[in-house]
Amino acid sequence: MTDLLTVVSELVADAIRHAGGVTGFDIHRRAGQLVIEVSDQCL
Repeated sequence: MTDLLTVVSELVADAIRHAGGVTGFDIHRRAGQLVIEVSDQCL
């Protein structure tokens, strides 16, 4: 669980720090994998 929190924290912090903020966030399972998606304001 700690690894998951670290990954999510880093993705969100990078989107805020380098791309103007988070515009979307999703975590879901697909084919036995955990998929974490963070969208930002960069084009």
